[in-house]
Amino acid sequence: MVSHYNIAKALAQQQGINHAKTPDKPSAFPKSEAGFLLKTGLVPWRFKNGHWQIACANVQDFYRNFRDLRQICGDFSLVLASPTQIRSQTLQLFSSQLLEQAETGLPSHQSCRSLNLKLSYLIALCCVVTGVMLGSELTVILSLFHIFLSVALASLSLSTILKITIFIGALGQKLASATPSERPQVLPRVTVLIPWLEEPRILHHLFYYLQRLDYPRTHLEVMLILEDGDVETQTALLAAKLPSWCCVITVPKWRVKTKPRALNFALGFSRGDIVGVLDAEDADLGLRLSLAGLRCALLDSKTFEEATKTPLTWIKQRSRWQKGYFMTYWCHNRSPKQLLADLGIWHWIGVHALFFPAIATFLFAPLFWIFWCVAAGLVARQDLALSHGYSNAIGALFALALLVDGAIGVIAAEKSGHKGLKRWLPLQLIYFAMATLSAYKAFYSLIVNRFHWAKTAYGDQFSQSWAGLPNLYVDSDFCFKRVTKADDK
Repeated sequence: MVSHYNIAKALAQQQGINHAKTPDKPSAFPKSEAGFLLKTGLVPWRFKNGHWQIACANVQDFYRNFRDLRQICGDFSLVLASPTQIRSQTLQLFSSQLLEQAETGLPSHQSCRSLNLKLSYLIALCCVVTGVMLGSELTVILSLFHIFLSVALASLSLSTILKITIFIGALGQKLASATPSERPQVLPRVTVLIPWLEEPRILHHLFYYLQRLDYPRTHLEVMLILEDGDVETQTALLAAKLPSWCCVITVPKWRVKTKPRALNFALGFSRGDIVGVLDAEDADLGLRLSLAGLRCALLDSKTFEEATKTPLTWIKQRSRWQKGYFMTYWCHNRSPKQLLADLGIWHWIGVHALFFPAIATFLFAPLFWIFWCVAAGLVARQDLALSHGYSNAIGALFALALLVDGAIGVIAAEKSGHKGLKRWLPLQLIYFAMATLSAYKAFYSLIVNRFHWAKTAYGDQFSQSWAGLPNLYVDSDFCFKRVTKADDK
């Protein structure tokens, strides 16, 4: 297989351009222009006697930005380099700028890095709770119980209404086709970002499924994003043979270590017309897309994810997701008026209808468990200061919520082809109880260690070799095989 270095060398000879050899570290280049170079794919290569050598992997990028380069550099010439050389020199020169941009590129008022509890909000909340208790004839404990119960019931009601609304709307909704209606005349270049941390066991399976991507390799760029210090994964990659359309971006250590930071860092190296992320699209991303005037869409396709195998690992994973919800809701509601102005009234209501029940229902779920004790005769309704009508209304809400969850579960099992899962639906009660434990864990982590995200280990059922995997791909950089339904069985 011909290396990228030799390809760049041959192209340079063919076009009569100098080939990039060993670079130096030209300190005279203005750091203020780092953003321009990262955006264009150009990089300073050498500087001698007032003359710059500017390297690029695509000659068109050079001539497209010729005028701007003339203003910045003055006297300069072009050298042709491989994409690997460009990335290496970019890291050498601009790693600090990339790291700073990755962590602080988002304005402070839109970022979770500046989240702080506002004392005025806490004082107002304490005043409201105190006022309600003083105006009540109940004891302090019962007053607090009824306050929190009201919040919990409002959350459950909102959640149930939201599920019914989405369910009815989804019945008549047709998803966008995952197959384009027609092939474009000029195929876009696609970059796929894959954040990867401490998961060497899935290496071979990852490459196996990447090879099955039905897209020309000449227009495909896959970036494996690793954290500096992840020795185990780095060692596994060294032993593997990466396709030429795959590259590794190692994110240097800095102030924090989070997935968004790693993605932001690698984004500076991407050259795709379309940039995708092989990961779960979370609530924060969807909200930010809406704030930018964009929208999310679902493709008519199936995705499969490895499930956790033990209750403890499930709680850790779920707490990470819930912590993301907590932080997203907190972050975007620092200025409710601004959020309303940015989203509009209906989207603003939608945000609260989505996030508030997802947070409050699990945090206040233990209040609902008390009613199981009432139903079993262990606690008297009068001891909780509940009227007969109020208790019946709460019971009706519980029944409706369980009915809606059950109906959605049955239809989901039927449509997904997993009809056998229907018999396990009653165990959702245990699921919700575990989700309450994970919610408290998430809340604790949010207060104590905001930027720590509990890692879920994957690949337990995978072997660390290609054993058992059928050879469905063509091992070539420039052609691909379409996997048929017969092959896929």
